[in-house]
Amino acid sequence: MEIVYIETTILGYLASRPSPRQQIAKRQKVTHFWWHEKREACRCVSSELVRLEAREGNLEQARERLKYLEQVEIVEINQEAEELAELS
Repeated sequence: MEIVYIETTILGYLASRPSPRQQIAKRQKVTHFWWHEKREACRCVSSELVRLEAREGNLEQARERLKYLEQVEIVEINQEAEELAELS
């Protein structure tokens, strides 16, 4: 089974209202399709860092992002992961 890391952008596309910008709306649509039709074929994981980011901003959208995040496994962050995150 393929492992897919769910990062904050994915949650944002899922939780936000449809964008009037064509490129963003297309990404939202593809993300929704994958989430509802293909996600179950993968082991989806995320991290506490993503959870912290998902809690920020608009309260209503933050709740939506966190609702989606409840559906994935949260993996522990180690020192190597933190160092990689700082590089990007």
